[in-house]
Amino acid sequence: MKKIFVLIFLLESLGSQAQFKYDGVKYATVFPKDLCSKLSDEKNYLLLDVRSREEFADSASGLNIGHLKDALNINISELGKRIKELERYKNLPIFIYCSHSQRSRRASRMLADSGFTRVININGGMTAIHQLEASNCGRAKITSNSPYAVIAAQELMQKLSNDPNSIFLLDVRSDSAFRKISLDAEENAMGYFTQSVHIPYSNLEAQLKRIPADKEIVIIDLFGDDAYKATDMLYRNGHKKTAVLLEGIERLLLTDRQELPGLEKYFQLTTPFGILSSVDFERYAAAHPELLSLDVRTTDEFNSKHADYWRNIGHLVNAINIPVKNLEAGLITLESYKNKPVVVYAFSGNSNAYDAAYLLSKKGFSNVQVLAGGIFNIRWTAANSPGHDILGKWVTDIPEPNR
Repeated sequence: MKKIFVLIFLLESLGSQAQFKYDGVKYATVFPKDLCSKLSDEKNYLLLDVRSREEFADSASGLNIGHLKDALNINISELGKRIKELERYKNLPIFIYCSHSQRSRRASRMLADSGFTRVININGGMTAIHQLEASNCGRAKITSNSPYAVIAAQELMQKLSNDPNSIFLLDVRSDSAFRKISLDAEENAMGYFTQSVHIPYSNLEAQLKRIPADKEIVIIDLFGDDAYKATDMLYRNGHKKTAVLLEGIERLLLTDRQELPGLEKYFQLTTPFGILSSVDFERYAAAHPELLSLDVRTTDEFNSKHADYWRNIGHLVNAINIPVKNLEAGLITLESYKNKPVVVYAFSGNSNAYDAAYLLSKKGFSNVQVLAGGIFNIRWTAANSPGHDILGKWVTDIPEPNR
């Protein structure tokens, strides 16, 4: 199954240029935590959802994360030819969102260029809204056609800390991924919840009797795709109190550890290296000024000369580039870092950084970390996570079209 994060990235990035440089220039932005107060200041406004019709209706497997109440849905691919439908909002606030706020930025720029004067991009999109604290009224604005809930890692950790026995954690990843014998190094590195029960989705129907009827069931996978199918199966078989972990363990690993109380108690990594979210990298780098940032992308990507322009988003400051396929031969140049901090990264979430980290650990490097989400997530977090814009200073040599 294709990873949801990669699928969404491709949906949101292809055909667009300039990731974040028009924020605050052609259109305004708002963080989800401030959305309610912004809306309350306005008498007339439009909420515009630019995702696909299937995403909006929760009929897209793996992308069913609801929508905002009273939002109008116009797919970004149709917006150009339907822009006249928005004419009465030409000088009124239009709050635009998608799933991760890449498509919404394209739409915001399109409307601004078409003469709309009060365009506001909702940073982080539906994914970020789901991660708000339960007390934030932005969460109450989510509505869904799905019969089951979506739970963010932050809320799950809070529930486990409060009453771990009230939740049944069902891990439906493949047997090879759970046993860490997958051919994909990233899958092997993902870790697991210590109190979870593992039943691969492919075997779930035959083992439904193992699922308790008296507990809330939270279904976990790696990237957020099989969990939705598993939840649908359980619901059809009488388990009505079910939830899906938002974008799976991948999203958990992309989350600031300080937002995940009790993580060390309830979640276990089994890798010989660590995994850092972008925010954790920020702290780690500040505490380890001597660290080596090792970029294992191709030379073309590192130098922002890749044929796919959207891959050309610069590199970390002072990083060195050794493509993963050349890493073993190039280890001699890294000997002085065997006992020093090394942070390995690639473009986004894929196996290359994890392949490199396993190799370095095997060769005696004792302090290796993988940057979850790669350099793409550094830039995304800087633009979409309040208080972390300083992360943008870690990225250099971004070509003008992709700034």
